[in-house]
Formats: sequence, structure tokens, C-alpha cells
Amino acid sequence: MNSRTTDHYRSEFRHPNQLVFLSGCLFVAFAWIAPTSAIGQSSKKQSRLLPVPTKSDIRTTLKTIEGLYADQYRNRAPQARQKFAKTLLVVGEEDKHPTVKYVLFSESLRISRELGDYQNAWQAIDKVSQHFEVDELKIRVDLLKDIGKKNRDPEAAYQLAFMVQPSINLLVVQDRFASAMKLTQSIESIAKRSGNKPLAREWANSEKNLQMLAKRYAELQPYRATLKANPNDPGANGKLGWYYFFDKKNSDKGLPLLAKSHHSQLATLAKRELQDRSPEATVKNKLATADDWWELAKELNDPTAQDRLKNHAILLYSRMTNQLAGIDKVRVQKRINSQGPIQDEFFSGVWEFRWQSNDWVGVRFRKDGKVIYTINGTQLSKTVPWQMTANGILVRPNAERYYIFKLGLGDQRDLVGEKYSPTQFIERVKGIRVDK
Repeated sequence: MNSRTTDHYRSEFRHPNQLVFLSGCLFVAFAWIAPTSAIGQSSKKQSRLLPVPTKSDIRTTLKTIEGLYADQYRNRAPQARQKFAKTLLVVGEEDKHPTVKYVLFSESLRISRELGDYQNAWQAIDKVSQHFEVDELKIRVDLLKDIGKKNRDPEAAYQLAFMVQPSINLLVVQDRFASAMKLTQSIESIAKRSGNKPLAREWANSEKNLQMLAKRYAELQPYRATLKANPNDPGANGKLGWYYFFDKKNSDKGLPLLAKSHHSQLATLAKRELQDRSPEATVKNKLATADDWWELAKELNDPTAQDRLKNHAILLYSRMTNQLAGIDKVRVQKRINSQGPIQDEFFSGVWEFRWQSNDWVGVRFRKDGKVIYTINGTQLSKTVPWQMTANGILVRPNAERYYIFKLGLGDQRDLVGEKYSPTQFIERVKGIRVDK
């Protein structure tokens, strides 16, 4: 490896403090299994990252690695190089020496990028950013720019968006809209260049939605300052609680704020729900809280807020359906059904399934009647059609087996997958929705 390539490592993996964040935002259009990456890490986690090794250490270590893997470096067959890049990731994760780890991850990224194996390249960025002080956002954006120049496949654009979404989710959850926007714009550009007009429109709409969300977040800065001085201020808690609970649909973050807010009804219900999370809470109390969320929705004039409260009530209902009986069960099921079988939110969700065969780990349904699923181990993404049937959502990836997905309850966050052979039932698992 020559010194120019070594310099490439140093220039591509730079310290995050060199990054200038642009103003902007993104609202989540996709979701994916969220990686633990530096792009979404807290400052406390970031402070424990290792510095990027020196050029001299990189050069010396690289020579050693090239000697150990001389046969693999000489084999220029694409399939062999792809396998080698994946091997480097595995070995890098196992190795304890910082410089060795850094160079192995870097080589995996370089080889994968040259091959056009962008999923493995994305994973290599995940790995290096988990351990080292690098400018992760710049590395990701640079990779996406490279993809945009080469990719002309509309279907591949879907899979690339599917790949990128975890990093975007982490940024949006942390209200880091400017950084999320850079990744979003990169995917939108890829979609346009590939001729995938529906995907480009979807991401353009996401940008507009997030612009409103980012504007709202900026307007709340005075209230965040107020809470720092007085954590129990009712007005500030109310403003921020509304933002997280209604605008971002983040109950875990919104409820504690609403519980201390000046919205008397919201505060009462938020406190009750937080109490209902204790092991001592009864089903009767949980049902009463869910019912009151549902009834409160009728008193609001904002249709969006009404829908949010009803969906939140359904989420609470779904957690206790197996514990209900008689008229309560009938009433709850009727309310669940009234919200419609497939909501728009369903199409932005991704489920993680733990099948015995370890495939179909990540599944996302698209409005155009297609499913993207990722096979564990190989991280190979495939796209197949789906259709709604009386028994649920039918997906038939091949002639040997098919799947039935039964839509669940509450914010469309419950999905059961049934895996069949042509003649018999095989397996039944519950999907875990990985976005929040």
C-alpha cells in the first residue's frame, strides 16, 4: 500500500470536530435495524472513542496485514474480494490492538467501495465509527455521492435507502436534523439519478415534513433553556412534551414532560400511564388509562392530534388484549379495527424477525406492493411483491415457501409472521418494530 492510500485513510477518517453542520432537517421515510454508530452516540460515548492512528502506524500495520493475507490480496476475483472484505470486518472486531482494528476496518471499506458492495462498506463505517474518532457523517455522505455517480438502477435505490435509514433514525431521535438532512439529500439525489421518481418524491416530502419539525424544534429553544433552570416549569414541560409526544410520536420522552405540564388532562393521563408501567399495575387500571386517552381524542379539534391519541390508546390496548375477555375485549377490538387495517405509518416501519433459519431479519413493506427483506449473515437485500388477502399480507419469495404477515395493533407496531411450506405450517414468530 503506498503512502497516497495511507493519506486517503487519514483524510477520509477525520475527527468529527472538523465537521460543519448545515441547517436543515429530515423526517423519517424509512426505518431499519439501527446500528450502534458514532453518528448517533452521546457525547459521553464519543469521549471514549480512540484517536485515529498515525500515518506511520497505519503504514507499518498495513504492510503486516498485506503479508498475512497475501493470497487474498492477489486474488482479484470479485466474489473472492467481497468475501475477503467481510472477513476483514470480522477479524477487526475480534482484534484488540487499536491500529490493527482501524486498518482492518479501513481496508474492508476500501475494498467494498471499489467492488460496489455498499452494504458491507456501510457496515465498515459502522465499525470504524464505533471505535474511533472519525468524521462519520462525512464518510457516509462521500460514499453516497460515489454511489450516486454510479448507480442507475431504480430498484437498487430502494435498497440503498433501506441501508441508510438507521443512521438517519438515530440523528432524528436526537433532534440532529442538520446532519440527518445531509444523508437524506444524498438518498434523494441517488433516487433522482436512478430514475426512481416515487422514491425521490417520498424523500422530498420527508424533507418538507422535517423542515417543519426542525423549525418547531428551534422555536422551542427558550423552553429548553427554561427547563435547565427550572425542570418543573409547567409551561416549558407542556411545550416540549407536546413536541415529543405529538410531533415526534415519542411517548417515552414525551410522557414524563407532559406529566409535569400545564395541560391538566394530558398531565393526569401521562402520570397515570407512567404509574401503569410498574409491575403492580392492574389490567383494570391500564384499560381505564387507555380508554381515557381514546375519549380525550374526541375533545381535541386537531385531527392530527386526535389520530395520535387514538393510536396511542390502541398501542396500550394491544399490550393487554390477551388479558381481556368478554365485552371489554369486543369493545377494544372494535376500536382497533376502526383505525383501519393499514395506516401510512405502517409503510415506514421495519420489523425484525428471529426466524429459526435466521433469514428475513429485517422486513419493510412498500406502498407499491413490494417487500424489501434482508437475510441475516449475508446482509443480502431482496425485493419481492406482497398482496393483501383475507388471511393477512401474503409474501411468496419463491416456490418452496410463503409467508403470511398478520397486522397487529396499536400504531401498527405489532406484526406476526407465519412461515409455510407448500403443504404444512412451519413457524410462527412476532416481529419487533425497530423504529420508535
